[in-house]
Amino acid sequence: MPPKSSSGRGGRGQRGRGGKAAQQPRATAGANSTEMDEIEVLANKLWLGDKGVNWSDESVADIMRTHIVGKQYARSSLQTLERLQYFELYLWTNYLSTDDALVSDAHVMSILLMANEKYQQGVITSMWVAMEGEAFGRLFDRVVCMTRSILSTGTDIGFVDALSARSVVVQFLIACFGSLETENVRTACMALTSLALWEHIDDTRVLVEAEFERMPQLRKFAKHLKKKPSANGDLLPALLRDFIAMLFAGDSRSECLAYCTKFIELLVDLESQLATRRYVNLLLVDYQILDLCQVSEWYGNDLLVAKRFRDMVAMLRGRVYFQVNDVSGLPMTEAEAKDRHYRRVAELQIMAFRVFPKELEALALSSVASLGDSAVLTEHLEALDDSGLRRLAGLVGIRTRSLLPLTALGIAQEEGVYGREFVLDAFVERYRVRPMVADQVREISPYPSESLLFSEIITETDQFSKQQSSDTISYSVLPVPKLNLQFLTLHDYLARCFELYRLECAYDIRENIEDAVRRLQPNDMGGFDGWARMAMPMHSFNVVDVQKPRVGERAPSKVRADICIDLANYAESVIMEWDSEVRPRDVLILFGGQNPRFVRGCEVECRLDINGKPVDEFGSGRPSGTLRNLRVLFDTHQYQVDLASDKDVYGSLNVVMRRRPQENNFKAVLETVRDLMTSSVDLLPEWLTSTFLGYGDPKALVRGSERV
Repeated sequence: MPPKSSSGRGGRGQRGRGGKAAQQPRATAGANSTEMDEIEVLANKLWLGDKGVNWSDESVADIMRTHIVGKQYARSSLQTLERLQYFELYLWTNYLSTDDALVSDAHVMSILLMANEKYQQGVITSMWVAMEGEAFGRLFDRVVCMTRSILSTGTDIGFVDALSARSVVVQFLIACFGSLETENVRTACMALTSLALWEHIDDTRVLVEAEFERMPQLRKFAKHLKKKPSANGDLLPALLRDFIAMLFAGDSRSECLAYCTKFIELLVDLESQLATRRYVNLLLVDYQILDLCQVSEWYGNDLLVAKRFRDMVAMLRGRVYFQVNDVSGLPMTEAEAKDRHYRRVAELQIMAFRVFPKELEALALSSVASLGDSAVLTEHLEALDDSGLRRLAGLVGIRTRSLLPLTALGIAQEEGVYGREFVLDAFVERYRVRPMVADQVREISPYPSESLLFSEIITETDQFSKQQSSDTISYSVLPVPKLNLQFLTLHDYLARCFELYRLECAYDIRENIEDAVRRLQPNDMGGFDGWARMAMPMHSFNVVDVQKPRVGERAPSKVRADICIDLANYAESVIMEWDSEVRPRDVLILFGGQNPRFVRGCEVECRLDINGKPVDEFGSGRPSGTLRNLRVLFDTHQYQVDLASDKDVYGSLNVVMRRRPQENNFKAVLETVRDLMTSSVDLLPEWLTSTFLGYGDPKALVRGSERV
């Protein structure tokens, strides 16, 4: 039984954001301490000493070979070099004064490694300031040439193995494309994502011609580019082909998959900014990156890095098919998105009837809505033989010839064309019905469930920045949205904020639950040997009211439940806290104390008296007795999902947990963001929209005739 005391082991019990126990850094291990001392001795000798900078390429090579590659790319070594200003005082100053032909690969690779370390520490801005003028363009061109060499030869470069060199370059590109607000960075990077990319699209050029018909001015730009081709416009297609080869190389090393995951992060970043997405998106659709990722052997692997790979592929799919006009940058309404899908399916039907009037008559006469079903579309296309299927695919812009010989896994045939099953999947991916953003958001519960609280994205957050010991460097990937300075649309900005805040709240609530379970001390008999101030076992719990869905909806319109808790064995101060801090519209968390396999949130609707009648909060005074009855509301969409499963979710809930009022407003925040995302009203005035999304010039911000 819990003691009648407000202090002691039960304590306050919950650690909110800002109330977490500070984690003191452990003492540095002897080996790491020795390594740091050796680097400091070198720094004092080469660039921190009283005699000034003592430059030599051999010193850079020795640091790379001994203290970076030799230490398996340990973060401690890179952090020590960063702290000692290795980049600012030694690498960059001597790069500026050295002719490009004389700069070694080890020197350039060292600069990239330090740039990536700065990016991971969040201090990359200082590096862009140092690289002002044409200096960054020189470095970027050298990186492009070096990358071409890595992709073509596959040999080590600057003492770094080829796979690690790929990871370093991709991480550097991520840092660059995340800093497009810097003029010299933007000038160098935009050459990689220009209209010249469309020269690498399928020879039939069906997709390109369709875009030219939609935007005639692009045809003029394309003709101009042919007269003056971009020097670096072929790098991204080369990286994509190398990525595909890596996916199907049969390399079982987790470092190989880690690189592929990091490359997907680069593609997500490119798709998340209008300036880079404009021409990249069509290239990714033509190269069928999503389809190839889904059929790779890594996609169904059980490793944690494979789970992150799948999460990043899902993020990329959401970016590729985001509801925005890639060329104009204008957001698409729900009606415009549906109209685009209908026109695309109608074009398929017209082409099918024109070329295969007998075989595909049923497809041509089917409703557009029915063809959005993958099973229905596949059934219609089965009427064609292999050659007919490939012919139809070519006519609608689906690539049938493989970029690489991928016969090993059976997705391509010997003559260099994709197999029948892969082509059918490509049709399904191209013409499936995409859920509307508003529909997806409406079905997201504001309460965290066990699938989110105990997912890898939450449980592995503390390990995100830690580098595993390996002969190959691999940068960590966290599959969450990024808040950069540019966004596709206002809904894109709100969606990223919604997801990030939801994850942040889930992380805090998970810590609260773990602390409550530790204090309650559940036993094998179904009871509890301890107690907690912020959580207690429920005396009874029943779902009492499930109302019918509204017209056009599937989820119930309202789900009510009654909770009874017994405060008989708690101190007076604890009883007063539960009476004063648990009020209507407050959020409670329910879970199973013995094994919190299920976690559900609810909102207090009202208090109940001993007869089950709602109590007037303002005129009833303090409740009498020790039993407290609460009527709560569950999320209706989550309840609908629970009913469809065969799990006894609500029967396993036996603990109710409250949170401090100042940190328990997450539901209201998430619902507000969700309402904004589903609103049909323009949330921002036209004169502010482009600047808010990061594309306009703040200095030129004008409202009517008045400068803001």
